[in-house]
Amino acid sequence: MTRPPGSGIWESGALLQVLRPPIGKGCEGKLFAAAMSLDGATVAVGGWTGFK
Repeated sequence: MTRPPGSGIWESGALLQVLRPPIGKGCEGKLFAAAMSLDGATVAVGGWTGFK
């Protein structure tokens, strides 16, 4: 099974949300790092998104 690229947010084995950046040529859409706040309220993902 092929799934679209993205970064999943999981809790206790359950998928809560999938973050999908715009995908394009070269590095466009690659995700390199992720971080979550201790209370789980904020998630940050960094990479090449195409937004200026």
